[in-house]
Amino acid sequence: MGVGVYESDFNGTGGTFLIDGPLGDKDDYDRYVRDRIADEKGCRPEDVRLEEDGHDGPVDDPGDHGVASYEDWSQEQYDDFNLELVEAVERAGRELGFGVNQRRGFRAERAGFDSEFVGVASCGAVEVGWRSWQHDFVVGVGPVRQWREWMASPDSYAEDVVEATGRSPAKVAAAYADLAAKVQEYVRLRLMADGFECRYRTSGYTTGRYEHPEGFDAEARAEALKGEVAALAAYLEASPEQALAQADREERVALARTLRERNDGCHFGRDHNEIGTEIPVYAPGRDAILLFNPYVANPRASLPVPDALRPFLRGLDAADGLAAVPRTEETEAWFAEQAARPGFRGEPRLLVSADEYAEAVGEECVVTVDAEDGQGFDEHVLADGGGPAPGVR
Repeated sequence: MGVGVYESDFNGTGGTFLIDGPLGDKDDYDRYVRDRIADEKGCRPEDVRLEEDGHDGPVDDPGDHGVASYEDWSQEQYDDFNLELVEAVERAGRELGFGVNQRRGFRAERAGFDSEFVGVASCGAVEVGWRSWQHDFVVGVGPVRQWREWMASPDSYAEDVVEATGRSPAKVAAAYADLAAKVQEYVRLRLMADGFECRYRTSGYTTGRYEHPEGFDAEARAEALKGEVAALAAYLEASPEQALAQADREERVALARTLRERNDGCHFGRDHNEIGTEIPVYAPGRDAILLFNPYVANPRASLPVPDALRPFLRGLDAADGLAAVPRTEETEAWFAEQAARPGFRGEPRLLVSADEYAEAVGEECVVTVDAEDGQGFDEHVLADGGGPAPGVR
């Protein structure tokens, strides 16, 4: 029994499709022999006389004309086809704006998603590669090496994903899956346009051929995919600072939860995350907006109150001297401006409102300041963990 049809999703992080290899048979080889001898003799192929033709008298000996053996000819056909395939995948990669691996042969780099594949082209998160399989070839799309474990189990590597991307693992995993699928579709469409027969597994030993439905505009679809791939790649390749500034409420809550989980069990007074968490608090006695890190006592920074916000902030309940700055229509522009700035130590920072932080951790949002008598700390409850207040964005 044969080894069957190759298929893999690389632990749920990508996919493959098959390329029919060259199917040169004895008739193809016979035509090659006759063409080669005819070129040597300066005659027509049909005038070549071979022993198997049953001619009387002298015949042409392929060995006298530098004709390759059937085995060598078959290998040459295979190697030429392989080169054409790799060049076609490279073209598709360049069209997508990917970097192309310049090494070939034994010096070629292995793909990050599977060392049995040769890497051909990649962007920040996704790589395209190929491998041989019996007499055929397999094109695979999967994550680059750094992303392989992350995308196989994003929740298990949540802290790494957040620190590298500034986005929640769920959002990163969804964008990556969409990107990998679209890259695979684009490469397949371009290879089909170049004349390669692309196939998919239908059972352990059978395949089906990819065919366009009637009226399908492959060129238009490929052009649309180029734009979609570029947008997804840019989303995943944005710096953590850019990503944090773009986060919506759902993602801010998810990020705050992940950062809190990493800091759980650590000594209070130190934030062990590469991304700082900061909560804005209005202090009317100082006429300032203080930025608190929930893991560290006392504010990390004191910001002047913008004149446009002062009437709104004065209307907040600051009975104990502090009031959480909510994210509302009045404060949204200020939040956006501050989110684009670096944190206390110049690090990327997640700017969240007190109620967002309380929702993330499922408990009260508390900030800590030195006691007035210099003995210990005073705690201030800013939000009760019950979810967003009315009017909060």
